[in-house]
Parts: sequence; C-alpha cells; structure tokens
Amino acid sequence: VDDGTAASAQLGDIQITDGDTEAAISLSGMFSDVDNDSSLISFSAESSNPSLVTAAINGDVLNLTYAKDAAGKAVITLTAASNGKTVTQTFTVTVNPQTFTVSGKTPYYSNGQPVPGTLLTLKGTNFYTGEEEIFTAESFTDGTYLIKNAVRGEYTLTPSRTDDPGTAGLSADDSSKIAAFALRRHTLTEEEIKLADVTGNGTVSGTDASRLGRYV
Repeated sequence: VDDGTAASAQLGDIQITDGDTEAAISLSGMFSDVDNDSSLISFSAESSNPSLVTAAINGDVLNLTYAKDAAGKAVITLTAASNGKTVTQTFTVTVNPQTFTVSGKTPYYSNGQPVPGTLLTLKGTNFYTGEEEIFTAESFTDGTYLIKNAVRGEYTLTPSRTDDPGTAGLSADDSSKIAAFALRRHTLTEEEIKLADVTGNGTVSGTDASRLGRYV
C-alpha cells in the first residue's frame, strides 16, 4: 500500500510591507514519503492573487515575488506530489501598505511660542484604495505634534482650534507689524491679514494697530 506524501511542517502566514520585493522559502524536509525518495518529491504552487503575489517553484525552493506599489492579501496553495499522490497546504501572504509618521510644531507666528491643544487634521487620498483617509492628532504642551501610521497617499495637513486660544501670544510687536503693514512697509501673509483686521471691517489700518496696542 502506497502511503502517499505527508507534510512534516506547515508554512506559516507571512506579513510584509509594500516595498519588499521577493522571498525564497526552502521546502527541503517539509514533505516526506515513506514509499519514495524524498528527493523525488515534486512541488507546485499557485497564488490566489497573482497580481499581488506570484508563486514559483525552483527545485525545492518556493519563490514569492511581490508587486510594487500594492497592498492586500494572497492565499498560496503549495502542492507536493510523489508516486502520483499529492498533498496540499495553504498559507496567507499579507502585503501591508506603507505607513509614515507626520510630525512638526505649531508655533505662534509672531514670536514662535508654542500653541498647545491645536487639532491637526491630515486628510487626503489613500494611495492603495483611492478612498479618503483622515488622521488626527493634538499638539502637546511644547507645541509639537505626532501623527502615527498615516497610510501612503496625498494629504493636506490643517491646524485648527475650536476654543479660545487666549491672548498670551499677543505682543506690542504684533501692533508694530500691523502698523507697518498699513503704511506698506511690511508684508503679511493672507492668514495674517485676516488676523490683523482687529475691527473686522475688511481692511487693515492704523486703527487696528492702535486697538491691539492699547489692548496689550
């Protein structure tokens, strides 16, 4: 009676990250046949997702090749044949997307003092799925922030606050800059111009500089 081929070991599931290119797995000693020389056992392999992971046999070595710029899962079916009888086993290869850490600092534009408690929203398109992704974090007491495990993609980072950030960052220097801008001796960014309009009348003038100066 031919007892057929038996598996003496099981290949475990594999986790990789996009960017890895290939892997070579030795099948030596993984299968045996009491009625046949182990060196005569032949192998074949098939991938359920060949566009992500391709599987090929070279002698007693299983070669896995991973697609570039892709993520997902593939089930690999490995078959060993001896004396016309076969045995199979499967394992899963998971290709994880590339992730990144986004970090920085939220200082007050005028004097560089940290602005803690700022909500940082990283919003954009997932490179792998094309779907919208949103990641958030809040700045620490020193103004720094850290967004972990942001999936590869195209994003815009937006800082915002829903509370009153207070007036600790205001200074006489702010008043001087507003006055200089009104006299066309200093430039301000679009966002700074909005903030400099203390009166809220749509223009920046000496009145805005005077009111801020008196307040400080």
